[in-house]
Amino acid sequence: MTPRRQQSLRKQATDAADTINAQSDACPVRPDQPLVVWRSCLADAVTKADAAYKSYIAAIRTLLLTPKPEEVDDTGMQLWYADNMRDFDAAARAWLAYFAAQCKSETSTVEPGSGMAETQSNCQLTLLKDRVQRVNVVYGGMVGLTPAKP
Repeated sequence: MTPRRQQSLRKQATDAADTINAQSDACPVRPDQPLVVWRSCLADAVTKADAAYKSYIAAIRTLLLTPKPEEVDDTGMQLWYADNMRDFDAAARAWLAYFAAQCKSETSTVEPGSGMAETQSNCQLTLLKDRVQRVNVVYGGMVGLTPAKP
């Protein structure tokens, strides 16, 4: 992979993380705003954050698959990626299952019509933001990213 492509993927990951962070604060409650407008804002924020998360994970995964010279042994084999990529992919799948189950559980504590949609959206935005921060802490240094903004 060319340095230009790596730079592009790092920018993709950084921009996606920034989008998720922005979406988590995009819909403040305002007394003068109709509830339907706020709910629509939350739904749009979740859609944007979800797309950004997929873009972020794809960029990180691609960068992780790119060996650095010090990560290649004498035979030209990459030292890190085979087992660890399987673990990364398994963790990504497990996190998606957790994401769905956790937000379903949180939403089930709310009476229908009394904030279910808001609870679901807030759960999703919070978990997406937390996940990107965690992935960046664990893998960001390996792929040349700076720490995610809290």
